[in-house]
Amino acid sequence: MTKKKIIISGLSLLFLVGLSGCNGGGTPATTTPTSQTATTVTKPSDTLKLTRTYTDSSNFVDNGIGNATLVAATDGDTATFKMSTKSAGGEESVRIRFQDIDTPESTGTVEKWGKQASKFTEEKLTSATSIVLESPTTPAGHDSYGERYLGWVWYKTATMTEYKNLNLEIVENGFSESKATGGNKYDSEFIAAQSYARTNALHIWSDEDDPYYNDNPTEVTIKELAADLKKDNPTYYDKESGVGSKVAFVGYVKSMTKSTSGTYSYVAEAQNEDGTFSTINLYAGYSSDTINDQLHVGYLFHFVGSVQLHYSNFQIAVGGTYVAMTTGPKYTYRLQKDYLMTFNSNNENLLKKMETSFRSNATVTAVSEANGVLTVTANVLKKSNNAEETEKESFTFKIPTPENGYSRMVVGAIFSTKGYQKTKDSKVIEVLSYSDISFK
Repeated sequence: MTKKKIIISGLSLLFLVGLSGCNGGGTPATTTPTSQTATTVTKPSDTLKLTRTYTDSSNFVDNGIGNATLVAATDGDTATFKMSTKSAGGEESVRIRFQDIDTPESTGTVEKWGKQASKFTEEKLTSATSIVLESPTTPAGHDSYGERYLGWVWYKTATMTEYKNLNLEIVENGFSESKATGGNKYDSEFIAAQSYARTNALHIWSDEDDPYYNDNPTEVTIKELAADLKKDNPTYYDKESGVGSKVAFVGYVKSMTKSTSGTYSYVAEAQNEDGTFSTINLYAGYSSDTINDQLHVGYLFHFVGSVQLHYSNFQIAVGGTYVAMTTGPKYTYRLQKDYLMTFNSNNENLLKKMETSFRSNATVTAVSEANGVLTVTANVLKKSNNAEETEKESFTFKIPTPENGYSRMVVGAIFSTKGYQKTKDSKVIEVLSYSDISFK
C-alpha cells in the first residue's frame, strides 16, 4: 500500500523585473524570488500530552492510572498488560479494551483493515520502552461485557521524550472512527483525529484495497487445508506477514468449547473419500456473533473463514460469515440439520442447545444381513427441550458385519450409537463399526 505524506504548502514567487537602458545599451534583467515556505499539518497526537500525575505505587486497576508492561496485543483495540496491583495483592495481568475507538475485527471476525490495525497496534506496543494505562474512572471500569477494562494507552519509545496516546493515533491513522462522546476527557482531540484521517482518506476512509484482506474465499477440503497448514511454507498462510487466506469448505460440527472469557471454539470434521476423517479448529468469538446460535453439534455446514495462527496452532476465524437466510460462496450456511447423530437416552447434553442432533436409544424392529452389511431397522424417540415431549421415529442403520457375529442384534434389543445421515432426511444412518454400538 502507498504511504501518504500529507503536507499543505504555500509557494509564492514574486518576480521583480527592472529594465533600464543607456546610450542604446541594455542592463540585464534581474529576478529576485521570495523565500519558499511550507507548513506541515499538525497531528492531534503530536500535541496531546499526558498530564495526569501518578506515583510508582499507583496502578491502573485501583488508581485509574499506572505503569504496565505488554503481555500480548490481541487486535487493533485490545491488549493484555501486566502490572502491580493492590487489589490483587501483587502482580496481575489485565485485558484492556481501548477507550474511544473500535477498530475493524481481525480475530473471531476478519474485516477489511482489521489486520492492518492489529499490526499497527502491535508494532507500537512492542517498540515501547514505557507504557502508562489511564482509565476514565477511578478505580478502572469494565466494558459492556464486563471482562475487559476500558482505558487509554500511552506509550514512549527510546527516542521519545513525551508519551503518545495510542488510541488517538489509531483514529488519526484511519484505523477507527472516533467513539468519543461529548464530555469525554479527550473528546475534542478524537474528533480532530478523525477529521484528519478522513480529510486525508486514510485506510477506512479510503477507497483503496487492503493488501491483507480478501473477500473471495478459496474452496478447499478440510483434508487439503489441514495438510497444507502442516507445511513449513503453507499456501494458505503467509508466515512473513502473519496473514492467512480466506477459505471455504464443507464439514460438520464435531464439538464445541466455551472459554472462561466467553468465546466459542469448535472442531469441524469431514469424512474423506478413503473413509478417514480430517478436522480443523474454528473460532467464532463471543456469543454476540449470531453464528454461535447456528453451529449445533452434528450439523453440516458450508464454512467460510480466514486462516489464523493462534499460539502456534492454526484455526479458522468464522465469525461474521453467517447472514440469516443467505447462502453463497462468501457465507457460512447450514447444509443439513441432522448429519452426525447420537442415539443415546443417557446423553448428558440432552437439553443443551449446542447438542441437538440426537435421539433416544434405538429399539430393534428388524434385522437382515447381505454383502457384508448389517441392516437394522429400529424405533427411537426424538427428544425436545421439554423432556416430557417425545416423538417416535424409525431409522435404518447400516453397519459393517462384524467378524465375530451379531447375536445380540435381534428384534427387541436396545442399543445406543453414533452415525452419519449422509443423505438429508433419508433416515438411513451409517455406523462406522459394530464396535461403536453399546447394548442396554
